[in-house]
Amino acid sequence: MNWVSEARASTILYNYLKRLEPGYEFLIPANVCPIVPAVFHKAGVHFRLVDICKDTYFINESIVTEILDREPTKKGLLYVRTFGHTTQNKTWFDRLKIKYNDIKIIDDRCLCKPSMDNDIITDSVDMVLFSTGYAKYVEFGSGGYAVLSDEVFDNYKPTRDKYDINDHKFLIEKFNNSILSRSPFIYKESYWLDMSERDEAWHEYKSRIEIQMPKSQSQKETINNIYSSEIPRGIWLGENFNDWRFNILVDNKEKLLKEIFDTGLFASSHYASLSGIFSVESAPEADNLHSKIVNLFNDFRINPHQALHISEIVKRHINSL
Repeated sequence: MNWVSEARASTILYNYLKRLEPGYEFLIPANVCPIVPAVFHKAGVHFRLVDICKDTYFINESIVTEILDREPTKKGLLYVRTFGHTTQNKTWFDRLKIKYNDIKIIDDRCLCKPSMDNDIITDSVDMVLFSTGYAKYVEFGSGGYAVLSDEVFDNYKPTRDKYDINDHKFLIEKFNNSILSRSPFIYKESYWLDMSERDEAWHEYKSRIEIQMPKSQSQKETINNIYSSEIPRGIWLGENFNDWRFNILVDNKEKLLKEIFDTGLFASSHYASLSGIFSVESAPEADNLHSKIVNLFNDFRINPHQALHISEIVKRHINSL
């Protein structure tokens, strides 16, 4: 297995993109984390936002296929596992590789439970990407790793450059402003990406992940059991979407979020559609999902008492509608 690790998962993605031959364009879901299109900008690789499917919440396979049929050469697919759902897509990946033999496929599992399985990568995938950064399944505040195909590994070369944390903070601030105002994001090059060399050897990092994994899993199971017993099943996004956070769909979500924050508790609403912000393509299904999605925390930031309190607020909210 060809494993690599860097200060950030986004650094690995950048290193991969920088080694591509010119002319590639990647198809990425419209509700991806905004750091991802920023990496593409920094690497100088074109991308196109694609809407998600209303039934699966993943990138719309029909739209992807239509684009590839019209423009079959030098295309890439960044397949994001929405909210950490690890659906099996090997068959579709296989078909894409056979029909469009120069397509590049990145399996983005940054919100998923980390895996070290030997069969995590297949012949149809170029890279499987994981993160241990902020608010990930295993959270160290930094770090990311990937398993690479033989061809990608042979060409993989880390880039080392200056890193300025203030540039990173400014980038995030610009993201947030554009998303809140629904205005186009204008990328400006800076030292926002951490490309520093890791002091920790791969086997040490891997060991830390494996030690922390059962602790994270136990915490999430404890909190999820409270949510699932208290919150009506009808508003769950789905049982397979609750590893990263416990995801629910509600009307008037801004009111619910305010009610939660007003009690000193917290929840979130990731990820907003980036249509109209990073590209001109429309994404009505990603927009619709974001209009209702609320992510309830299930990590070490929350305890069972708080989870019960949040559940009560959620129930009051849906009963009031």
